Amino acid sequence: MELNVIHNTDALTGLAELPSNSINMCVTSPPYFLQRDYETDGQLGMEATIDEYVSNLCDVFDEVKRVLRDDGTFWLNIGDKYKDKSLLNMPARVSIELQRRGWILRNAIIWHKANAMPTPVKDRFTIAYEMMYFFTKTKKYVFEQQFEPFTSDFKTWGWNNHATADVDGHYAMQPKTGSFDGPTTKGRNMRDVWSIPTGTFRGAHCAVFPERLIETPIKAGCPEGGTVLDVFMGAGTTALVAKRLGRNYIGFEINPDYIKISEVRLNG
Repeated sequence: MELNVIHNTDALTGLAELPSNSINMCVTSPPYFLQRDYETDGQLGMEATIDEYVSNLCDVFDEVKRVLRDDGTFWLNIGDKYKDKSLLNMPARVSIELQRRGWILRNAIIWHKANAMPTPVKDRFTIAYEMMYFFTKTKKYVFEQQFEPFTSDFKTWGWNNHATADVDGHYAMQPKTGSFDGPTTKGRNMRDVWSIPTGTFRGAHCAVFPERLIETPIKAGCPEGGTVLDVFMGAGTTALVAKRLGRNYIGFEINPDYIKISEVRLNG
């Protein structure tokens, strides 16, 4: 299948065209359950039941697992939904089913939406986060460690000749001998809560995740020159970031109007 193209097809049909063990990483955000009707035949997200949605989605990810290299990684952004006043706990349902199907869950990352929109509810708290799950096929996989800079909040990080505890109670060894989750000249090992504002894209697609959200997964999970797959490409954010970071991309998108939006963004 041609690289650096967004193919107008549903996810399962597109995946069937890819050879096994051929993709470095997949990062995607699927249609959420009963969230939006994209008015496209064969779309996911409008199933009659929760179980049907989870099963259909995980069937797609079974094929993602097949096409990933053994050292590949899979990053899944998925949000939740209320129904009959109850939070459905959909991200956890999907992640547990993926583990049951053999995926290894390395992190459950919280995307804190720093500019979360207010909601009119008065009988619960406003939701200001979504989940980003980091899965692998095997215990050995490509991962480039990512760092976050030190701030004034971490004044107790030590560079002297003995171990020093930080504010979280972790201990840092002096740089000469290496460290376990300790300081380096690059910063500290990135945490699993990412505070990132929602995207500013205002095209016809109303569910675009921000570029910053997938920069870190692509840098961590796909070597330069490797190939990033997004099976629900939407408005093309994954392709845009992969291209900017020197990676190839393959995308599947069932709606041709969204592909036109993606092409404008990629060629702009």
